[in-house]
Amino acid sequence: MHSLHHIGVTIMKIMEKVKRIYKLKGNTRTSEYKIERIYELPFSDTGCLGDIHIESTGGDLRLRYEFDTNQSSKVGSIVFKNTIAFRFQNERHSGIIADGSTCALVSISPSEWLKELLRRECYDEYFTVKKCRHFSIFLSSNGYLEVISQSFYIEQEEQGDLQQLRIIPNIE
Repeated sequence: MHSLHHIGVTIMKIMEKVKRIYKLKGNTRTSEYKIERIYELPFSDTGCLGDIHIESTGGDLRLRYEFDTNQSSKVGSIVFKNTIAFRFQNERHSGIIADGSTCALVSISPSEWLKELLRRECYDEYFTVKKCRHFSIFLSSNGYLEVISQSFYIEQEEQGDLQQLRIIPNIE
């Protein structure tokens, strides 16, 4: 029968091997990828004050997030134009995130996800997808959002929170 110490040491060795395998395959998103920090959110790495809201309409994706300033609560917004794909993982289930994406919007290139989407596209849509970029952002206390879109812009901040602005309903 193995001692708990021996089992613990074995588990640590296995974890180190897994980390090395990920690095060799480039799954850390840092070794073979260029990550460009594009926009820093107007709050510190302590995270969002509260909720986020993700809305997809007419080919665009809007991310709204609550944050606190010294004087009041505010809602910030990033709109991704001509979005063809997005995925979200809550904070607890976020796996590997792009370096520098905590409370900041980054661009990842080259993107394996974008390459995969290009392989699936028909000829008519191929050049539309080819113009897209892979963006990601980790909103601490909420989760990790990745978006494939052609561009983005920042909307003007609004006073209040998402419920006060009637962006999300009050759920009791």
